[in-house]
Amino acid sequence: MSLRVAVLDDHPIVRDALCNIISGQPDFDVVASGACAEDLVEVVNTSDPHVVVVDLKMPGSTLDAVRAVTSGDQGRNILIFTASADADDFVEAYEAGALGYVVKGSSLEELFDALRRVSAGQEYLSPSIAGQCLKKIAQRARERDAGPDYELTYRESQIVEQLLIGASNKSIAGTLSISEKTVKYYMTQIMQKLNVKNRVEAALTIQRDRAAMTDLK
Repeated sequence: MSLRVAVLDDHPIVRDALCNIISGQPDFDVVASGACAEDLVEVVNTSDPHVVVVDLKMPGSTLDAVRAVTSGDQGRNILIFTASADADDFVEAYEAGALGYVVKGSSLEELFDALRRVSAGQEYLSPSIAGQCLKKIAQRARERDAGPDYELTYRESQIVEQLLIGASNKSIAGTLSISEKTVKYYMTQIMQKLNVKNRVEAALTIQRDRAAMTDLK
């Protein structure tokens, strides 16, 4: 049984050449083609391909189209075939749901190998850019874990320090020479920033984030 392949590329010469080259292999059958992000969704819905070869830089929002056809239980296998060797482009395509990423200029053997792997639900990344892409993934992971996505004011930070030692609102008010009503106001602001419901959750969140920061040092 031949693997059903769809090809999406906005350059007619490249698209036609890809279709001819892929169709020339005994185990591949090109069942559809298109030229833009909008075509991607239509091609997938009408031709039922095992794998879709997609140029990353097509008219329209290609990544949104990739997300649309890879989500859900019936998600399709997407192989990005692009001139871009930029690691950021790879990460964005990968996060959108693409399984494979092959740089134009790669050998035909590499393209065929990628098609077979991706059609089987396996991941593939061109060896020529694998190193820099893996570094970019690691860098993004560090950036996500590098610190909290909230920022406390000086007064809020003072109150948090008191909260971590178990001080009551009344005790915090006395220590900082402010009213208990003011402490309650700041506590409400802190809990909203941390997206928590009570003082205990607030303290646990702060402790968790500080522990993560310590582990990164």
